[in-house]
Amino acid sequence: MKKIHVLRLQRTRGQAITEYASIMAFIAIVMLLVFAYTQNTLLGSLSQSFSHTTGQINRLVAAGVRGSI
Repeated sequence: MKKIHVLRLQRTRGQAITEYASIMAFIAIVMLLVFAYTQNTLLGSLSQSFSHTTGQINRLVAAGVRGSI
């Protein structure tokens, strides 16, 4: 009885790993397609967002440095 339970557990783990890998592969393919078809628009938006965020962080750091002196 215990051997059957162990075999069933091993088969379930293998199935879960396979399903997880399939989902990850699907997500990777979808992301590649999205980046391929929206390359210019998406890259421009990401670049602008990162630049804006970096600017805000730099301003906060500068304000913190001035406030601690």
